[in-house]
Amino acid sequence: MTDNVLQTLQQLVQDVIAPDVRELKVRLTPFEKLVDERFNSQTKSFDERFISLTKEVDMRFSAIEERMNSQGKEMDMRFPALEERFSLQARQSEMQFKTLMSAISESKAQTDLAWVREFSDLREPIAVIESKLAAKAS
Repeated sequence: MTDNVLQTLQQLVQDVIAPDVRELKVRLTPFEKLVDERFNSQTKSFDERFISLTKEVDMRFSAIEERMNSQGKEMDMRFPALEERFSLQARQSEMQFKTLMSAISESKAQTDLAWVREFSDLREPIAVIESKLAAKAS
């Protein structure tokens, strides 16, 4: 009895369900191929786009790097000129300072000489006044 039920169920599955499964399988295969083709197409498209963008970024980075290198070289070339210019300005400032200090020293010497002359000129009248004071005091 159990064998008959099993055989009946098996026969029923083979007669009713199996053809539907086979039909679905037959219909599913082209769909799977279509999905695979589209996926592969999209994957290829994304890969090509990624490679293209990578190359573009590399080119831009190289251009920026090249520009920075050239600007660095320009700056390296400018530094000696700037150093020479600052050295020249420092020497000029030093010469101006020495000239100014010399002029100040000369002026101070002239002033000191004028004071010495004034004191020399006053020495005789002071001596006269001191002798008169000494004479009054004695």
